[in-house]
Amino acid sequence: MNFDFSEEQNLLIDTTKAFVKEELLQHEELLEKTNNLPKELYDEIKKKSIEAGLYACNMPVEHGGGGSPNGPGKKWNVDNRNRHESIQQSGTKGGDDGKCKQ
Repeated sequence: MNFDFSEEQNLLIDTTKAFVKEELLQHEELLEKTNNLPKELYDEIKKKSIEAGLYACNMPVEHGGGGSPNGPGKKWNVDNRNRHESIQQSGTKGGDDGKCKQ
C-alpha cells in the first residue's frame, strides 16, 4: 500500500502552511489577547483565503466551497498551484474572481 500524499494533497498542505505563515500568525497575539478579530481584519483574511482557494475548501463547490478531496464536493484541483506559488512569492495574491476553484 502507498500511503504517500497525492500531488493535490501536498499542494493543499503547502498552500495552507504558506497562508498561515504569511497571513495568520501575525494576528495570533491580538486574537489571544482579545479573543476577537476586528471585522475589517476578519473580512480581509476571509477574502485572502478565498483568493488562495482555502476558504471552505472542504465544502461542495455548489455551496461556495472549494470541494477538497476530503470533503463531499469535487477535488481541490492542481489548478490552485498558481495560487500557491503566488502566496509563496508575494502574500496571498491568487485568482481575482473571489471564488474557490474546483
